[in-house]
Amino acid sequence: VVNYEPVIYFLAELPLPTRMPLWQQLTGDYGGAMGQESDAELARVLASRPYLMVISQPHWRKVRPGAQREIEKALELGYEEVGSVQGTEGVVEFWRRR
Repeated sequence: VVNYEPVIYFLAELPLPTRMPLWQQLTGDYGGAMGQESDAELARVLASRPYLMVISQPHWRKVRPGAQREIEKALELGYEEVGSVQGTEGVVEFWRRR
């Protein structure tokens, strides 16, 4: 879950891929709040090639620029958009690993 609700992990019965389940910590500006380097943790998660990435378009502007670049690179190299839904604040996209 790049920048959407972490309850998605629970609803999909998936384990958390990181100790930073809130997107504001992993891809936003609050990574230091847990004493972890968020850029390094994001790189570790992306290197594991998650099966699915969930991206909220309305919140994309709140993702750190460096994190945006790394996520976009990962999407380009190994993911395809498989659907989207209208969330309460705008479109939420689903990207599946190829």
